Parts: sequence; C-alpha cells; structure tokens
Amino acid sequence: LTRSLDATVWAVNPTNDTLDSLMTYVCSHAEDFLKPAGIRCRMEIPDQVPDCPVAAALRHNVFLIVKEALHNVVKHAQAREVSLKMSIEAGELMLAVEDDGRGFPTDSPAAAGGESGAASTPGIRGGNGLNNLRRRADSIGGTLRIRSGPGRGTRIELRVNVAAPSREVRG
Repeated sequence: LTRSLDATVWAVNPTNDTLDSLMTYVCSHAEDFLKPAGIRCRMEIPDQVPDCPVAAALRHNVFLIVKEALHNVVKHAQAREVSLKMSIEAGELMLAVEDDGRGFPTDSPAAAGGESGAASTPGIRGGNGLNNLRRRADSIGGTLRIRSGPGRGTRIELRVNVAAPSREVRG
C-alpha cells in the first residue's frame, strides 16, 4: 500500500517531469521491488542525464512498463539477476529490463500479442502483462521489443522519443 501510494504521489507531482527524475525513480523502484524477492539488480545509467522535460503521460507509462516487466520477472522468470539499462541517444530513451530466468518461447500466442491459447504453452499463462506493455509503449509513440527463449531469460526493450512532445493518454 505504501509503495502504491508513493508511486501515485510521484506520478502526479509535476516537479518530477524530468528525465533525471524518471531514471532515478525507476532505479529506486527496481531495487526496492527486487530485493525482497532475492533477485540481484544491476543498473546501467548515464553519468550525465540531459536536462530534459518529460511529459507526465510519458513518464507514467514508462514507469508502468518497467513495473510490469519487473512484476513478470518476480512472478514467472525464476531469475537470479536483473539488468536495468537506460541510455539517451539523439533525444531517444532506450530502456531495457533483462533477466537470467527461464524465458519463454517468443512464438507463443502471449508473446506474439494474442492471449488465446497462452495457457497451453508451457511456462506461459494467459494474462494481460505483455499486451499491457505493448499498449503502453504504443500510447507514448514508443517501440517495444521482447526477446526471450526457453532457458535464455527475457529482454524487454523500450525505445521512445523524449525530445518531442508525447501524446497525452490516460493510463
């Protein structure tokens, strides 16, 4: 409850509408969320973060993408370690959440974007997690790539332009 309240307060506070605030909060959340699960978290972020305003909708959806990806790691991956990487190039934020867990077949219906039949794929249960990630990335004009394979872990990579104004969305 405290964690949810903290996330809500952070999300609605306009003083947090900066790239630096987004990166700092994402890293803090990852560390706080993974530690009780016994999952080591390695982070790679730029030493210098550009002084760049980030629209509230973009910031909120990027955070929720990371939150869902980490939730999936804890719930499904059986991972020992997660790598969280963020970089900025030519006004584009690249964010990747990668785990060393059990992975899943990327040709499964859940990974492909559909949910029908997902429960029959070993290690994949029907749910909305991957679809939510895609929907949120689309809503902010980002691209989402999911790379995984049985026994190879999973990498979820988001690329989104932070230099141009994003479309306002509800999320």
